[in-house]
Amino acid sequence: MKLNKNPPIDLIKKRIANISVGSSTLRGQPRGTIKISREYLKSLNLMDFSNIRKFEDRDVRPGEKYIFSAAFDVKPNLKNTERIDEEVEDIKRISDSGGTVAIISHQGRLEYGDVIHLDFVAKYLSGKLNRNVHYFPENNTDNSVKFMNELGNGSIALLGNTRFHPGEVKNDAELAEKFSRLGDFVVVGGFTKAHRAHSSNNGILKYKPGF
Repeated sequence: MKLNKNPPIDLIKKRIANISVGSSTLRGQPRGTIKISREYLKSLNLMDFSNIRKFEDRDVRPGEKYIFSAAFDVKPNLKNTERIDEEVEDIKRISDSGGTVAIISHQGRLEYGDVIHLDFVAKYLSGKLNRNVHYFPENNTDNSVKFMNELGNGSIALLGNTRFHPGEVKNDAELAEKFSRLGDFVVVGGFTKAHRAHSSNNGILKYKPGF
């Protein structure tokens, strides 16, 4: 992961607030790959993060529907699952509290031709969470909304790879609105997800409250 310009300030503020309390970390990020200017980081130290909502402060209630925006950008061989593992705790907490979780994740890049379906991730998550994680290959259709609405309290589903949509990386507003129909609240995952200004983690927050 290389940043050619400074990430959106709202997302950086959000992740720094969460990192400071330990709910999200920079685990698994090779040294020297996250490039943010010294001046930019210095300016962040002068900012007030007290108004940033942290998911760890959220009291999840039965029946609430959450969209969990993740970065399960892993290979099918699952040699490195850290990007999945670091999100398990929050996903489990929602499920244990009776909330429904619709996970939307990106993987691969269309321009590289390596974007694939994520059913293998759902299988891995099922074992990690010791409960069934459903897989539905769509994420922006009426069928995907219907699928989520038919799941019971505490259910978890991983939906289709957001990178199949060219508009995802362009922060397309229409696509973001369709993603937002999958739930009532948005939880943005770790830094590998939050630094991006894409439809599934940035644009979606214009339509549903997020953490």
